[in-house]
Amino acid sequence: MLKSKGAVCALGVGLMLVAGAGLVGCSMPNSSNPTLSITGASVTGDRASLSMQIDNPSDMDVTINSIDWSLVYGPLPVAEGTWRLGVPLPSGESYRFNEQVTFDGPVLDPTADTVELSGTMDVSTVGNDGEMALKGASFVATRKVR
Repeated sequence: MLKSKGAVCALGVGLMLVAGAGLVGCSMPNSSNPTLSITGASVTGDRASLSMQIDNPSDMDVTINSIDWSLVYGPLPVAEGTWRLGVPLPSGESYRFNEQVTFDGPVLDPTADTVELSGTMDVSTVGNDGEMALKGASFVATRKVR
């Protein structure tokens, strides 16, 4: 009798291990959207110099096609536009870039100490255009100016 209970126990443990291995094989990929941050900012007169970084935390290789953005300095937006990048960004990697932004109008508060960049990134997943593909990401990034 003891031998048969041990065999049943061993069989049960074996089945649990096989079932557990099957669950691990079916895990969903990390499909987190790319993020944009400002790593440095300065404002001189009617222009801002921005250093930025885009991170790709997902398990998928993507291309950052373009960025539609708006820049706030002081209480109101001072510029907006689109940057066309076309930059491949592999899974887990980062891309750094710099942009000069000329303000569309006068700054209402020239003593402001922070810039805010917000907008959307047009993203395409390399080799995947299905339901799990990344297509875009929103962002809001702030940075004290030097």
